[in-house]
Amino acid sequence: MLPGAAALLLGLGTLLALRLQLHAGSEALATIGEAGDPALAQVLRDATRAHGQATQLAGLAGLGSLGLMLLALLATDRSARAHRRAMAALAGNESRLRLATEAAELGTWELDLIAGHGTRSPASVALLGGAPARFTAAGWAEAIDPRDRPDAAATWARALADGLPFEMTFRPAAHAAGTEERWLVARGRIVQDAAGQPVRAAGILLDATARGRAEAALRDSEATLTAVLESLPIGVNIADARGRIIRNNAAERELWGSPPETPGWEHYAEWVGFWPETGARIQAHEWAMARALLHGEVVRGELVECRRFGTGEPRIFLNNAAPIRDAAGAIVGAVTAEFDITDRRRAAAALAASEAQLRTIVETVPVGLVMAEFPSGRIVGGNAYVETLLRHPVRRSPDIDGYDEWVAFHADGSRVDGHEYPLARMALHGEENPSIEVQYQRGDGTRAWTRIMGRPVRDETGRITGGVVALVDVDGERRAREALTESEAQLRLALEAGRMGLWTWDLAEDRLQWDARQFELFGIDPKDGEPTGTAALARVHPEDRPGLRAAIEATLAPGATVSNHEFRIVLPGGGVRWLASHWHVTAAPDGRGVRLVGLNFDVTERREAAEVLAREAAQLEQLAEQRAQALAESELRLAEAARMEALGRLAGGIAHDFNNVLQAVQGRLLLAERRLGRDIDAVRQHLDRAVEATARGTAVTGRLLAFARRDVLRAEAIAPAPLLEGLAEMLRPTLGADITLRVEAEPALPTLLADRGQLEAVLVNLANNARDAMANGGTLVLRAEALPAPGPDAPPELAPEAYLRLAVADDGEGMPPDVLARVAEPFFTTKPKGKGTGLGLAMARGFAGQSGGALVIASAPGVGTTVSLWLPQFAVAGMAVPPTSAPAEAGGATAETQATVLVVEDNADIREILMAELTERGFVVTETEHAAAALALLDGGLRPDAVVTDLTMPGELDGLGLVEEARSRLPRLPAVLVTGHAGSAASQRLAAAERGGPFAMVRKPASPTVLAERLDRVLGQGRRGLVAS
Repeated sequence: MLPGAAALLLGLGTLLALRLQLHAGSEALATIGEAGDPALAQVLRDATRAHGQATQLAGLAGLGSLGLMLLALLATDRSARAHRRAMAALAGNESRLRLATEAAELGTWELDLIAGHGTRSPASVALLGGAPARFTAAGWAEAIDPRDRPDAAATWARALADGLPFEMTFRPAAHAAGTEERWLVARGRIVQDAAGQPVRAAGILLDATARGRAEAALRDSEATLTAVLESLPIGVNIADARGRIIRNNAAERELWGSPPETPGWEHYAEWVGFWPETGARIQAHEWAMARALLHGEVVRGELVECRRFGTGEPRIFLNNAAPIRDAAGAIVGAVTAEFDITDRRRAAAALAASEAQLRTIVETVPVGLVMAEFPSGRIVGGNAYVETLLRHPVRRSPDIDGYDEWVAFHADGSRVDGHEYPLARMALHGEENPSIEVQYQRGDGTRAWTRIMGRPVRDETGRITGGVVALVDVDGERRAREALTESEAQLRLALEAGRMGLWTWDLAEDRLQWDARQFELFGIDPKDGEPTGTAALARVHPEDRPGLRAAIEATLAPGATVSNHEFRIVLPGGGVRWLASHWHVTAAPDGRGVRLVGLNFDVTERREAAEVLAREAAQLEQLAEQRAQALAESELRLAEAARMEALGRLAGGIAHDFNNVLQAVQGRLLLAERRLGRDIDAVRQHLDRAVEATARGTAVTGRLLAFARRDVLRAEAIAPAPLLEGLAEMLRPTLGADITLRVEAEPALPTLLADRGQLEAVLVNLANNARDAMANGGTLVLRAEALPAPGPDAPPELAPEAYLRLAVADDGEGMPPDVLARVAEPFFTTKPKGKGTGLGLAMARGFAGQSGGALVIASAPGVGTTVSLWLPQFAVAGMAVPPTSAPAEAGGATAETQATVLVVEDNADIREILMAELTERGFVVTETEHAAAALALLDGGLRPDAVVTDLTMPGELDGLGLVEEARSRLPRLPAVLVTGHAGSAASQRLAAAERGGPFAMVRKPASPTVLAERLDRVLGQGRRGLVAS
């Protein structure tokens, strides 16, 4: 071979080796560059450039051996120079690479996958603990600890399959005893051919033990930091220099919820917060984090109100912030610590409200309160009520010994020592619920029983730090308890003295409670125990048991509360005892009886005595009946005698008056008869005097009927004030100058209903009586007043309606009680003989009663007399009031309006007179003697314009009944009732007759003029009614 060729071959071999080494270095460069060592990376970059130059040279090898030889032969000198330069560069690169790897303590390795063998650099051999520098493809894993070989084999398989760079961490198989276990990191790359098949692998090997320790320490530090942050009850935010939130903890998330991404402090505007003092929204640059980042401000305890993300729930926290600086002092971040005080604020507000409520309660409850601090016992205060209760300000005793200034006494009168008070007992002995009842000497010097109860105040450890006592006024309760005790003692004595048994019966449980006397009454030994209610009822005599059960059931009925009953019980020995029982029922809230409480006492002797008395009473009753019959006969005889005496007095008065009347009538008629035909004027004069005498007889009968309440009254509406004023004008001249007459009547008083003539006569008679009672002069008062209803001083016979009370009062001598009791009796008078008839007050009482009212007389000796007439007001009266116009001279029926009148009278003489009088006045008269005949005429077709009828007639119907039946056939038929008295006609029937049509009454004896006037009036009313209808 030519020397140039040999040199060329040698150069080609050298170039090939260089190519392989440089390629391995290129792979190492990529691997080491990833390790992040800047100095080593620079070295490797230089090696890479050399590798590129070598690659260009190696590319020449692609020309083939022949081309190279030719090239070498043609340019031997040039190749030699290039070879020397390449070798120099290669040597320099190898030197730098070796220095770089040694400096970085890196080992390199290379594996030819085609040849199946590889090499390790000395550094790799050292890192692997002396493993061979050469190794095979099959045995590369022998240098790895068996524990790590599975993971390493899996990583190697994946790298061969995908051709990507790989990394595996493992422990070397060779490990010197007593040395620290080492961890290595192998990084490499798989080189594939054009077909994608792996042909070679190369990489680096480095010691990761220190990095592992650092990473482990870093992980431990990170875990510790995380644990600390997550366990803190304070929210923490960490931001970088830009303000991006890079970390927070659980407390922060609990406070804010889930905040959005915050790239920089400008986005803090999305965090909703307010300044509590002003309510203004916090701007982005105002947040403590922003101020720490932008200005390096340290913020402590800044109060912020925020709105939680997601829910909008308001929260309040104290914000703290500080910047994070590097070694040069530059701000590289910031941290905030946010202490959530929402619950604390709420608790504080609740506490304040609770304290306010407590203060209100303390100051309003009717209980005195005093507080003290322990262990000194110093009184720190009390409420207002305690000062009201004790009647002096709270005494702020400095210690327990100072409690002696609170003066109180025991029941035995001894002074209470200061150490006996509950506050002292709690402070000295730790008592939980001490209490004492004392007679406290109050600030005004009085004493009152007071109950003092204490409770200790403890801190969270249970240590007693103070005490509170409540003072309650039990003076009334104590006195009531003492009174109750005394009352119970008296009750026991009374029960014992009365030999009464006390019992209680619980109905729900059928349980009895007896005292000793109750056991004795039933003959039961108390040692045998109390029986049930059912067992006790079984001891009641069978004949009395139903009645007792009924009495008990009646007591349990709604509304009943007490009851009593007498019954027999059968004693254990067979004897019988009578018991009287009185009981009271106690009801549940729903009204149902649940308990009976009662007393039993022995009434056997009384019942036996009653039986004896009953027998004797029967005998006495028989005797009394006989005596009563005899007495009744005697009383009848006495009553008859009294009636005869009264009748004698009445007959004497009537006989006297009527004898005068009859004498006058008889004498005048005899004189008229003798002068008949000789002196017509004298006859007419005697007849007129006879008529006047009959008028006097009519007046006598009128007074008698008024006394008997049988007079016919013509009721009308009368104004009280004008009536009394008119009477006063009439009476003044007759009373005399020594009597003052006064009228007391309001002009607006309601009208009353009465017969004006009778009322005036009664009032005049009362005024004359008053004048006679004031012999030495005095004052006479006519008074009227309206009363809406009878009061307690009203007569009991009055109906509940409105009345006018007319009174005639004098201040004369008055009447003693015995005279007052008889003053209204007929013919009783205290006036001298010839000065009074004794009928005035009797007539007044009869008039008042017939008018629907009453008469009341009040009198006392030396005071005077007041006679009051109670008369119904016109607005509430039941009867209609006829017109009060003065009667015109009756002219009778005219030729154009001749009226047909049906006259019904059972007395033939009177019937004849009525027919004659009415016929003379132009009426067409049909007469009949009783009601049945009159109705027969009506049913036969008679159609009278009016009916004139007597009140009292034989047959089933009287005059009013006839009017009623006639009007059923002829509605609203005018009617005139002629009667001697209306006593048999009830006022209701008279009112019904007036409501049924035109109606009038005429009292016998009636003059033809009065009869004709009444008849004309009812006929006129009838005609007006027809026109109106």
